[in-house]
Amino acid sequence: MNAARIASIIVAATGMVTLAIGFFLLQKRLELIRTWKPVHAQVIKGSIEQRTDGDATNQSTSYWACYELTYTVDGKIMHATARSDDELFGDNVMVQAKLVRHAAGTRGTVYINPDNPTQVRLNLGRNVVTFAPALWVLLAAVLLLLIGTSLWFIGTPAIFW
Repeated sequence: MNAARIASIIVAATGMVTLAIGFFLLQKRLELIRTWKPVHAQVIKGSIEQRTDGDATNQSTSYWACYELTYTVDGKIMHATARSDDELFGDNVMVQAKLVRHAAGTRGTVYINPDNPTQVRLNLGRNVVTFAPALWVLLAAVLLLLIGTSLWFIGTPAIFW
């Protein structure tokens, strides 16, 4: 067996493992959509959460929108804190726009875990925000499988005259 065929087996095996992980992530996301309940919530307060990573010469700053929410579950008033799913790097202008759009007093639909009503998700549903992580992993798996297949055919012995 030549080097291209060995490499193709390694890349294809990595692609299969990545495919299994992507499928698992997709199933978990679909389970969340099926089981978590939508409830109407009101924003009490919004704020920006910030995290700086790196050393003094190479720093990156991440921003998230955080919300304090109040909502009713089975007749009980609940309070929870939720953070936006998207991490924004560098500039907090987009986070400020989210906070203005969802200012204190605004209402919207959030999703709660029926087993633990204090667990809240903001953008759970059949949308890009929910499925993007699983779809990116599945895309990587397909690319690895295509590369593995290509390497297999590259390693096929040619007929010489």
